[in-house]
Amino acid sequence: MRLFYFVFAVLLYNIWRLTDFLLKAGVDGEMDYAPVLTAGECVEIVVSALIPPD
Repeated sequence: MRLFYFVFAVLLYNIWRLTDFLLKAGVDGEMDYAPVLTAGECVEIVVSALIPPD
């Protein structure tokens, strides 16, 4: 079970970093260290895709 949590956390982190990178490349083209998309926003997007609406 710990392995699942670890792998899930790593996947979420990588999704966040990739999405942030693509947003920076597509929007302004400037690569600075401040994230455009925060980790909390990324988690909310993933959760909304996993949990079906009522």
